[in-house]
Amino acid sequence: MLAFHDLGFDDAIRADGSSVERAITLLPALEASIRTAIATADHPPGEAFAERLGRAFRGPLDRVVAAADMLGLGHAGRADDDIVATIAASARQLLALVDEVVDLQRIERPDFRPNAEPIDLADIARQACGLLTVRAAANGVHLMRPPDAQSIMVLGDFGRSLQIMLGLLGNAVRNAPRGTAIWMRCVRAEHSAALIVVDEGPGISPFDQERIFLPFQRVDGDSGPGAGLGLYVGRLLARAMRGDLIVESPPGEGACFILTLPLVPP
Repeated sequence: MLAFHDLGFDDAIRADGSSVERAITLLPALEASIRTAIATADHPPGEAFAERLGRAFRGPLDRVVAAADMLGLGHAGRADDDIVATIAASARQLLALVDEVVDLQRIERPDFRPNAEPIDLADIARQACGLLTVRAAANGVHLMRPPDAQSIMVLGDFGRSLQIMLGLLGNAVRNAPRGTAIWMRCVRAEHSAALIVVDEGPGISPFDQERIFLPFQRVDGDSGPGAGLGLYVGRLLARAMRGDLIVESPPGEGACFILTLPLVPP
């Protein structure tokens, strides 16, 4: 998996004149990393896949090209560091998309096996909440996490479970109206436990409730970052851990996502 800092874009964001030249020289490496990820993705090369992948990369690439063009046209009245910041932000988004495609390839392999160890489902919810508290506050959304005293031990992969939870909570934060709350609750059943994320957003239509679990699919009006892989990957991961990821969303009443994982045997 290619890390952003490996290409040196963070070092390129400086106020001196060399920052512009540095950012431009790094663009070929960025393009090469994208092409490699697409070429090695374990998917059929059908037109639908190519079109969806193209849409995912087109926005950030357009911003990179536009910023580079502005540099070539005498900066168009903008400071060098602002233009380089635009290039760097778009590059970060592109590399995140590359990471998503590479991770998807790994997860879809027949021999993929996540860890199966005792993990605290309520603690995972609290950690995800802590990681997204600043973003939620900036969006005017209040996060209601499970109580600190709650502990429900399940079998699963800690990192992958946290990945699922961050995706669910990040989507909720992005789509919830300002001044609303997002609830996270953990409940125990006979053989499994559920982590529930409920928001007060616009909800998801019945037509979209299965479509959003397909790769490269989005709910209409969702223009957030990413390639539309989060829920698809989240369900694959949940099922690989002998659980599931589903959604319940009555029209106009927000969305309720439910992650289930098996309880630790007594």
